Amino acid sequence: MIKQSPLLESIKKTSFFDVFSEEEKSKLVDRRGLFKRYEEKGLTIFSEGDLGKSMFVVLSGTINITKIVTGNNQDGSTSPAKPKHIVLAQMESGSIFGEIAMLTGQTRTTHAITGSPLVVVMEITQEGMYSFNLAIQNKFHKQLISTLISRLNTTNKKFANLKEENLKIKKYCADLKSER
Repeated sequence: MIKQSPLLESIKKTSFFDVFSEEEKSKLVDRRGLFKRYEEKGLTIFSEGDLGKSMFVVLSGTINITKIVTGNNQDGSTSPAKPKHIVLAQMESGSIFGEIAMLTGQTRTTHAITGSPLVVVMEITQEGMYSFNLAIQNKFHKQLISTLISRLNTTNKKFANLKEENLKIKKYCADLKSER
């Protein structure tokens, strides 16, 4: 039995590549320089403000998408001396991140930091994506669109829940006010 490359095994287990044929998955693995391995938790993949020329697909491990916030002092003022990373999302195998900046050419709006001791990602630039044949390009586009739609739906649900909570809080405050 011929042993498959670990990268190909990872790609086969990654949902982002479910729509790719076996031959297309092999072509991805054969492409040099697409894969990056991080062997320590807490390593920065990119920082807020960096130019976004690539997107990433998590093949193994986790990535924390973070935003830096400054701490508040007891008097309500902010303390620039104590900024800290707040985790907005944790990306696991099959997740993509960095796609918005890659597609728009804008700077990164968050940080991406390794969240586990071993992380393997596929990093692809727009140029790299367009260097593949049309079938592979179309599958990348399909997966990107599906991901963006899913994230928009999730954001819409969160927004609706926040509006509902806001209405409950307003009603509660109004009830408290009327009891006085």
